[in-house]
Amino acid sequence: MARRKRQEEHVNHERWLVSYADFITLLFAFFVVMYAVSSVNEGKYRVLSDTIEAAFKSKQGFEEETRAMQPIQIGEPGAQARNEPVDMEQPEASEAPPLLPDRRLLEQAAQVVDTMADELEQTLMPQIRDDLVDIKRNKLWLEVEIKSSLLFPSGSARISP
Repeated sequence: MARRKRQEEHVNHERWLVSYADFITLLFAFFVVMYAVSSVNEGKYRVLSDTIEAAFKSKQGFEEETRAMQPIQIGEPGAQARNEPVDMEQPEASEAPPLLPDRRLLEQAAQVVDTMADELEQTLMPQIRDDLVDIKRNKLWLEVEIKSSLLFPSGSARISP
């Protein structure tokens, strides 16, 4: 019996088209993401902010009244905080460079952060024991990580009280 001749595979001259289509799709996705990041809908942002603030200030489900969420002011507030116009001109060469923060102010800030961290740890101790909240601290900052299982019930998009 004679052997069959092996047919040569057809060379696909359009294989570049798949790579090109993938590249164009990725480029389109990149520009869509860039556009989405660049345009902030202030109305939706305000609604989100108000909803989260209302959820944290809600008394429903809490035994004690929650404290107002006011930022702690350390040092002198900036010009924009006092609603004064900001001078956008370049400083002259004769002006002295800004001074480094005073060591005493840094120590006061560290004490304030340490006090806040202690108060938060005391208040959130049941959630910390259940590993729902994690508090990390440094001399000048405090980070509170709230796990999503505390904020949202499983399979739901509604924030819990």
